[in-house]
Amino acid sequence: MKNLQVWQNILIIGLTALGVGQFGLTTHAAGQYQAKWIDQLEGMSVKQGDSVAVWVDVQNTGTATWSNSGANAVKIATIKPRDRMSKFYHSSWLSSNRVAVTIKEQIAPGEVGRFAFTVTAGGAPGKYREYFGLVAEGIAWLDPFYFYIEINIQPAVYTVSWVNQSDSPTMTPGEETVVWIDLKNTGNTAWLNTGDTAVKLGTARSLDRVSAFASSTWLSPNRAAVADKLIQPGETGRFTFTIKAPEQVGTYKEYFRLVVEGVAWMNDLGIYWEIIVNEELVIGKPITVGLSSTTSPMVLISDKGMVVRRGSDKGMVVRIDANKSATVTARNGGYIINISGQVYDVSDWVKFIPLRNSIITVSNEKISSTYNRFRGLLIIRRSALSNNVWMVNELELEDYLKGLAEVPDSWPIEARKAQVVAARTFAVRRIQNPRADIFDLYDDTRDQVYYGHVYETNRPGIAEVVMATTGMIIKYGSDPITAYYFSDSGGATENVENAWNNGNPNLAIPYLKGVTDPYAKPITWEATLSQAYLREIFGKTLEKVGAFSETVTDLIVESRYPSGRLQTLAIVTSTGKRTSVSTATFEALVDTGYVKSTNFTVEKSGAANAPTFVLRGVGWGHGVGMPQWSAYNMAQAGQTFEQILKYFYTGVTIANS
Repeated sequence: MKNLQVWQNILIIGLTALGVGQFGLTTHAAGQYQAKWIDQLEGMSVKQGDSVAVWVDVQNTGTATWSNSGANAVKIATIKPRDRMSKFYHSSWLSSNRVAVTIKEQIAPGEVGRFAFTVTAGGAPGKYREYFGLVAEGIAWLDPFYFYIEINIQPAVYTVSWVNQSDSPTMTPGEETVVWIDLKNTGNTAWLNTGDTAVKLGTARSLDRVSAFASSTWLSPNRAAVADKLIQPGETGRFTFTIKAPEQVGTYKEYFRLVVEGVAWMNDLGIYWEIIVNEELVIGKPITVGLSSTTSPMVLISDKGMVVRRGSDKGMVVRIDANKSATVTARNGGYIINISGQVYDVSDWVKFIPLRNSIITVSNEKISSTYNRFRGLLIIRRSALSNNVWMVNELELEDYLKGLAEVPDSWPIEARKAQVVAARTFAVRRIQNPRADIFDLYDDTRDQVYYGHVYETNRPGIAEVVMATTGMIIKYGSDPITAYYFSDSGGATENVENAWNNGNPNLAIPYLKGVTDPYAKPITWEATLSQAYLREIFGKTLEKVGAFSETVTDLIVESRYPSGRLQTLAIVTSTGKRTSVSTATFEALVDTGYVKSTNFTVEKSGAANAPTFVLRGVGWGHGVGMPQWSAYNMAQAGQTFEQILKYFYTGVTIANS
């Protein structure tokens, strides 16, 4: 198809005072109401369909004061013929034949008044002259004076070029997934995303066909989406939408093309996604999550059935009908699978693959009965490192994020976006550097707290921002960062080398630098350390100085980092022995949640020779990266998720993975 042409529009405005006689009204009224042209707007460019602001300055040369309100207001009106409907009407006009009044409330004799109004170049291409006069409503036309605007309207050019798009998905019947495409406006007319002439992504080959992949979120069965913003010439916009796979399995090519609604289709770029619809779930961008290790039987069930395959060669073991459970018991070198009394002995690790995008429910003493439903595949496999049998959930990265329980879904949307982008980045780094030999990361606070499909369903506000930020991660240079986050900073975050590496500058990471944090909650806390607890925690340290059996008589903060967090702490025993421990020791306590941060003061109570120590502190967590409560407060104050992330991660960018 030929490109739709876009031209420049030129608007020329003229104002004329003609020395001709009066028309129609009384000599008395005409003498009171007269006008003289003073100034006007110079010519300007405008495109077909666009609107342009116009102004004209007119002097009151009569004897009556002009008013901009009331029954006798002085107005710009259409003429030749008078009171006709103007083809350049704009919605801001007083009516179809009354254009504007003066900006100032009253114009006294001898004063100059400005009339400001807007015209729309909505006609067919060509040159036009539009005439206007002044009228004192109900009294007189201000003859012999009129003015006109000359408009040269030329058609607009709408053209597009391809920039980037999401990968072609593999789906199961009835499954929904999000796709996106970035397109550049190479014309000279803005792409609207609202209104009668909005630019939309429509179905193509053939045009306007009803798509087999239309979801309930589409604008119509043949219009998938509008852009995420107004796209000016030279800018790139993203069109994001959801597709729903048909029931029929197969390979499809789904074509799209941009259309200016009510105007024309843009040039055909041959945009398409090749979509594979497969009964067995296929994971495109997988992440593997260690749910739990177990020695007890595992029971799995799906309401649409499952296929069991060997892990190493993907060979079929058995197909399980809908709502039939499989009980898996580990044995040395393999697994026993029992389905309604039919037993399968498998010498390889196994994958349970749901059919038709169904959810797998797992029953096991190590899996919470509240959060036991999972998207994706369930893998049962023995770790070569630990020899433990693990239940592993393999699923799409974006689906994994929907099941994370890191912040409430009632939090401000920008705080939720910041959390999800940080969590996605953290997960991407774990995929690159897995936690274990058979999975990428744990489902608990060792990595990120993951509760699966039940949590996703109960907390839709998290899934909402996962979709809104699809693919976005935090990068330093071209690489994803290790996006640590925690609950509350207490007023300042910490350098990563101080938190975990005793301040070793060789282990500093440029984007994990401590910053002052005026947005902290802050959380305050108190923890009591008994002599028994101190011996349990510091026993090995005391043993090294020959003081294991002695009581601790003092805990002295020797040094702090600039954030206020502990650097070294001296332990003094009843015989005067003294030894120092670093912040790393207390970080282990922070992990348990008993001591909530390393920013604390120490007080003593009880017997002097065997006191109890009370720690009073601020903040919660390790202190590195983004504090979640600060993200909450920044979002409440109107800051965006990009601003939040860039404040706590130094020198980073937000980009697609």
